Amino acid sequence: MFKKIVLAGALATVSSFATWDLFPVRENHKGQAKIGASFSTYEFEGRDFGAFDVYAGLRSTIYPGWEIAFNVPYRVFTHEKGYDAEMDGVGNIGFSTRYQFIPFMNAFFDVSLPVGDKSYNEDDDWNFDVGLQYSTQFNAMLNFGSQLGFNFATKGENEEAPIFMKSAVELDFKIIPEEFTAYVGLNFNLSLGAFTDHGYQYSHDGGGVYLGPYAGVTYNFEQLDMLSVDASLQFGKCINMIDYPDNRLIVNLAFLLDF
Repeated sequence: MFKKIVLAGALATVSSFATWDLFPVRENHKGQAKIGASFSTYEFEGRDFGAFDVYAGLRSTIYPGWEIAFNVPYRVFTHEKGYDAEMDGVGNIGFSTRYQFIPFMNAFFDVSLPVGDKSYNEDDDWNFDVGLQYSTQFNAMLNFGSQLGFNFATKGENEEAPIFMKSAVELDFKIIPEEFTAYVGLNFNLSLGAFTDHGYQYSHDGGGVYLGPYAGVTYNFEQLDMLSVDASLQFGKCINMIDYPDNRLIVNLAFLLDF
């Protein structure tokens, strides 16, 4: 049961590592460091869970248009109705790369390495994301970013390896240019079934949907122009996915340092 709870965490993109953002790769030799924390709640089979995670990440453009990044999460605690569920420790480490092959499109590839604490991470389960991003700037105040890709995993010690189509859209509103930005977005993920011991099976949650609307703000400190803070809130709803948690809520706070 707990493995399903962890797997559903991969459907959300706030604290679990995925592509850093939906917008163009930064200038050559520019980068960003991130330290953050998130608190999430969800319900599974009539049981209520809450989890607190911290994470640190780094990204850098090592060649014009080519970005690499990594993220290390740490689960501080998982509670079930106030009691310690004994699911904590280092999470699976994520690596990502993006290549901006034309000004408004990126190709990306993410991999999550199965090195985390086995109390809440998939045993020997490698997780991958691959896809394309499209972004455009409508005017000085409004940016649009989007993503379409696929998520798949190895079976590891599990009975099945699920497959998802993952998409996202985001609108950024530069309320105070170079200082204060508000944004809204939506993660939409469609289950395509899974590979099992009997081969590909669409019947294993195929057609199920995860909806994850979110909103947040980013503030760049005027006195410290390299430092910014980001706060966001995301809701999650699973539809026709009986083996996954529901009513997910994620509160996220992160500090980012440009270099």
